[in-house]
Amino acid sequence: MQRGISAPMQNIGSATARTFVYIEIADTGRGMDVLTQSKIFDPFFTTKFTGRGLGLAAVLGIMRAHRGAIRLDSEPGEGTTFRVLFPAAPKDSVRPSPKPAQVLWHGSGTILAVDDEEPVREIARQIIERCGFKVLTAANGRDAAELFRKHSQEIVCVFLDLTMPHMDGEETFHELVRIKADVP
Repeated sequence: MQRGISAPMQNIGSATARTFVYIEIADTGRGMDVLTQSKIFDPFFTTKFTGRGLGLAAVLGIMRAHRGAIRLDSEPGEGTTFRVLFPAAPKDSVRPSPKPAQVLWHGSGTILAVDDEEPVREIARQIIERCGFKVLTAANGRDAAELFRKHSQEIVCVFLDLTMPHMDGEETFHELVRIKADVP
């Protein structure tokens, strides 16, 4: 563990000196032991109920793809601090001028988005609507099946979370197939 990291940061994850900017997120919770810290970035690792835990693995992958890093500082009883490090652009770098947004494709029809997490449903709804689709949302498999029964002829696609309480994604999919065999 490393304490007292401050910007700019040098030699993080590479042999060459680089400057980073970072966002620090800290809590005063119960902290993590060494075993938990060693697993925290593993896909699907969670200390919560099933269906959680992909977030930090995904964030780490994104940061690595952008040549950034994540630093974790935690001790039992002391809370946890994450530092998300972004490579800083040199002062003399040239910003590309923004290109005007182009709409090359516009969808049509209705898409059913199913997820037990309201923020995920809302983001999915916004993105799908921007692509030109009408969106129906459901918070669980039972609600999804009911909506699908009512709107199966207009639904052109279903985005389905796999891990939900009551009726998981696989069970929901099988129910949708019973309603309409060629459900996309």
